[in-house]
Amino acid sequence: MIVSNKRTTDPAVEPVTVAEMDQFLRGDNVIESVDGTLVESLIVAAREYVEEFTRRALITQTWTMYMDRWPQTQDPLGWWDGVREGSISSGDARSLTLPIGPLQSVTSIKTFDQDNNETLFPDTNYFLNTTATPGEVILNTGVVWPTFTRNRMGIEVVYVAGYGDAATDVPSPLRMAIKQLVTHWYEDREFTKTQSDQNQAIAPLHVQSILNRYKVHRL
Repeated sequence: MIVSNKRTTDPAVEPVTVAEMDQFLRGDNVIESVDGTLVESLIVAAREYVEEFTRRALITQTWTMYMDRWPQTQDPLGWWDGVREGSISSGDARSLTLPIGPLQSVTSIKTFDQDNNETLFPDTNYFLNTTATPGEVILNTGVVWPTFTRNRMGIEVVYVAGYGDAATDVPSPLRMAIKQLVTHWYEDREFTKTQSDQNQAIAPLHVQSILNRYKVHRL
């Protein structure tokens, strides 16, 4: 059960620059020099909107997830190997899905006992599925998840997600969605609108159409 999943390191750059938006909007360098700060803030807001809607990280960023318990199989009893204390789980219980993709790497997996002492789960105990979105942490054969964690937030996973370090690593349709969204907000800054107009002002239909193609459904 995931109780918290928070971005703990922001991306170093944005997928779209103010200069690119100036070219996209007018192409005369007026916006960059006059409204550059406004456009920059709109780019950040648009990127965050796209990331929240799609549940994807665009530029490389770090997330920290806390859970109360590990994934479980449909059979809570699992099966017993006759030697090791505990049960061996199979199927989905041997993999941990991370909510935000694309997954690049896992920095650490830690557990906390009832006295709040932390223990690092060695990275030699698992491998990553970075080809799927969202990505997965998968246990190696013969390895089980640690036990005896505290009742609340006893598991911490720090992971890195994003298409890459550079704006050009982000798929072109998502960068275009940001440009169109910034344009829409920049050119329509009135606040006296009907409720339906306000909904449309958040993200026009052509932007939503792009984002729907990349949306990752919640776990």
